[in-house]
Amino acid sequence: MDKRQNSYKVLVRAADLEAMGYSRFQIPSMLRRGELVQISRGLYYRTNTPLSSQSTMAAVGKLVPKGIICLLTALRFHDIGTQNPASIWVALPSNYRTPKLSAISITAVHFTEQFQRIGILTVEIDSVVIKITNPVRTIADCFRFRNKIGLDVAMEALEDGARKKIYTSDELLKMAQQCRVYTVMEPYMEAIYR
Repeated sequence: MDKRQNSYKVLVRAADLEAMGYSRFQIPSMLRRGELVQISRGLYYRTNTPLSSQSTMAAVGKLVPKGIICLLTALRFHDIGTQNPASIWVALPSNYRTPKLSAISITAVHFTEQFQRIGILTVEIDSVVIKITNPVRTIADCFRFRNKIGLDVAMEALEDGARKKIYTSDELLKMAQQCRVYTVMEPYMEAIYR
């Protein structure tokens, strides 16, 4: 990677610092001087760069590259509903174990390979490219995982999405069918679109 691109990174690993011309042996002194803050094992925040409010999502994206930000965290990202989760919700492949992160709380769900491709956006936060469910997929997932997050959260997301015109009824219907939650969502969708 080009050193100029690395110089703008907010979240860095030891390899990123090496690419910028630092030695791994300099990391402890950079931590002591306050130039770096350790976020999790092997991941650091550069204090001379601005940190966004979504930096924890970026850190999870860096530490769990196969993960997809979803459910309550995706609702917050897309400004749907009133949820403000204490942990980062991330979807992992079915055969992937939930990682233990030292400074970041994550709540994991598992997606089969088919569900890892439907309604996924790629966004850049703090120079880290992450995957996140799009707004319509996020609402459908709220109904898929209603036993984990609560039916009230799913209904709030559905109603807020309709009020803010985040989706059309056709988009929601198609996503509900693709995510296999149409029969669950149908009565709530009918109540909104009467």
